This record gives sequence, C-alpha cells and structure tokens, in this order.
Amino acid sequence: KDFNVEGLESFEIPTLDGVILHECEDCDGTGEQTCDMGHKHECPECDDGTFEEWPKKEIGGHLFSERFLSKMTALPGLKFFPSVTTWDEGKPAHPAFFTFDNGQGLLMPIRKGEA
Repeated sequence: KDFNVEGLESFEIPTLDGVILHECEDCDGTGEQTCDMGHKHECPECDDGTFEEWPKKEIGGHLFSERFLSKMTALPGLKFFPSVTTWDEGKPAHPAFFTFDNGQGLLMPIRKGEA
C-alpha cells in the first residue's frame, strides 16, 4: 500500500498483439480423443480443441505477459513503472509497479528465454 514511485520513469504500454489460439495437436482440434476401447473422451490436454498463447511485450527492458498487460490497459490514469525490476544472480526479480486512479498494483516480469 502506498509504495513510492517518485523519481521512477513511467512507460506506456504498447499496442498489444492479443491472444493467439493454436489447434491442439493431441486431438487435432476436435476436443475429443478416442481411447483404446473406441470410446470418445474429452481431450486431457485442452478444453475445446485449442489452447491459448499469450505473447510477451518488452517494456523498459523487461518482458511482461500480454495476458496481464491486457487487463491493465483499461485502468483509468494508468502509469507503469518497470524500471524497478531487476534480476540478481538467480534470485527472484522485483515486481514492476503500476498506479491508476484510486489504486496501485504489482506485476512480475518474465525472465527472458522463459515462457
């Protein structure tokens, strides 16, 4: 509550690409698989024959999932401060701060090269 962002550089969230839907390879996009006995069953790998891939965006030198950035973009008066995020030799990163009208929050970055 009430973290201090004074002196930190805020960044605009760039235009987002949006979710990418891929066809499930296990069920060929049908959402069903046939068992050894010939019965149709719900695919254990997906819900409906597809799965989502959320792109990453680099902001202020750090990667963030569009899944969470997309939820933030509608916040009124949004200011995003990714510069507080650092990686310390295997230690967890610090979250980026964001503020908006009547609120504030934290968002963890993604390590480069990781999903």
